[in-house]
Amino acid sequence: MARSPITQAAGFTLLEIMLVIVLMGLASSAVVMTLPSNGGYKELKHEAQRFSSFVELLNDQALMTSRELGILVDKRTYEFVFYEPKSKKWQPLPRGKFNTKVELPEEMQLELTLSGFAWDQKDEQEELFDEPESAFDEDEEVIEPQLYIMSSGEVTPFKLRFQSAEDKELWLDVDVKVTGALQILEQDEEDA
Repeated sequence: MARSPITQAAGFTLLEIMLVIVLMGLASSAVVMTLPSNGGYKELKHEAQRFSSFVELLNDQALMTSRELGILVDKRTYEFVFYEPKSKKWQPLPRGKFNTKVELPEEMQLELTLSGFAWDQKDEQEELFDEPESAFDEDEEVIEPQLYIMSSGEVTPFKLRFQSAEDKELWLDVDVKVTGALQILEQDEEDA
């Protein structure tokens, strides 16, 4: 009996399938890259949670080390500092496991609101950490944090708003009480 000629099976080779998958991946990533970034809320929430974690960490650190800590807040940055009793000056925290100065992306900004306690009055704030006149050099930058995390467990009560620079209606607030308790408030929670 004669054998029939070998028939070639119809289908795709592994190489052809892999090539199609790579091309689809490249095409989809190109489409995603060209889409406008509308994930602003997720980014705001991420930054607010990151800041909240830092505040909780610093509060624990202040209690454990009996060291006064502070936070400097600017339009797009915040920085962690500590009070050095020997020099009677605020110093930046040494770089460790996390950045001591955080700069937000350009599409975000910060807005700080202090609660109505004695911390708001600048003269009382200066009396708390009175620095001698001779301690300042003309060329040296003086660090004065707006927010204090005390070794007693008390925190300057404040509300820090993480806001989109383009869309003012897109924001999240980190609300911190004098006891150090904090929560992230979203727009619908604030309005209620």
